[in-house]
Amino acid sequence: MKNVVTVVGIRPDFIRMSEVFKRLDDCDWCNHILIHTGQHYDYEMDSIFFEELGLDEPHYNLSIGSCNSSEQVSKIIHSVGTIIEKEDPDMVLVLGDTNSTLGGAIAAKTTGSVLGHIEAGCRSFNRQMPEEINRIITDSVSDYLFVPDEVAMKNLENEGMKGEKVILVGST
Repeated sequence: MKNVVTVVGIRPDFIRMSEVFKRLDDCDWCNHILIHTGQHYDYEMDSIFFEELGLDEPHYNLSIGSCNSSEQVSKIIHSVGTIIEKEDPDMVLVLGDTNSTLGGAIAAKTTGSVLGHIEAGCRSFNRQMPEEINRIITDSVSDYLFVPDEVAMKNLENEGMKGEKVILVGST
């Protein structure tokens, strides 16, 4: 059986990934391991969504919490990297543009894991936004780019990323 690790950390990611989590949890060909970084951590921004969406509790909750971005990303890289080394996944999946996305991506690549980025290719074209930098870096190191639409496909193509690693999947 293959291990698939997902790394998420904020309220919108729990919602957008809920169906992906359920499908991974229900499949018979993989063992889904959910890492919650704890970037969002209070009940109203966290646990309530797992309850209301009928999701299993995360296998790991890192309780990273609030701190400046560089400290948050470094804590995520260290903690997620340790878990990846322990769980030895066949693939690590990250979503979107958060610090959890970037930290999970760097942890996956520095441990030699295969990385898939869901919502790859989305761009604001504003490099003053930390989220834009997170997306660009994550896309550049990903082995698979799961793209939501044709615009994102074109963005990746314009950046020289194309071929079998870029997969149009639609929006979660």
